[in-house]
Parts: sequence; C-alpha cells; structure tokens
Amino acid sequence: MVAGKTVNYFDNYGFIRKSIITISEEAYNYEFSPAQIEQVTKHEIGHTLGLGHANFNGNLMTERVDTGSGMISSCEIEAVETANSWKLKENGQIIHYPKEEYVNCEE
Repeated sequence: MVAGKTVNYFDNYGFIRKSIITISEEAYNYEFSPAQIEQVTKHEIGHTLGLGHANFNGNLMTERVDTGSGMISSCEIEAVETANSWKLKENGQIIHYPKEEYVNCEE
C-alpha cells in the first residue's frame, strides 16, 4: 500500500456505483504529515468522482504525494464536471456519456 488507494465498482453501463477509499498514515517507514494525508484524501475522492491521474506534476491528481498539490484547481473542477455531465441532463433521468474522455489542462 502506498499513501492511498481507491477501488471503484462499476455497473453494467460503466458508471461508478460504489467506491472504497483506504488512506495510509505511513508507507515504507515514512510517516505522512497531516497536510499530506489531506492531499491524499482529496486525491482519492477525485477518483471516486471519476478522475484519473494527471500526466504532469503540481496537480492534485498527480500519482505521487511529493510531486502533487493539495489545492483543487479549476482543471480538476472542470474534469469532475465533464466526467459527470451525463447526470446534469434531463434531471439525470436519461444516460448521456461525457462528450470528452479527458480534460486538457495547462501546466
């Protein structure tokens, strides 16, 4: 186990129906600070909202705690809105898959 882990369970349509998040206080004899645990928690919640890992450092969704950020950026907000846009149409009564597969952020 590293700093955190999210396991998402999907339905037959590919939508997340359940998530289990595990947060570690330490890994490999390294104890995480409260700020790092908060960052990891926000990161893992991002996965439950449909976000994957960022492909650049300095972002909440970066894979590593030491290269990430604890701040929720406008990029993450846009990505959550994109990933969940299907819920916002027809009061969530009709399934619409997101129009985009990813959100392109400026570094």
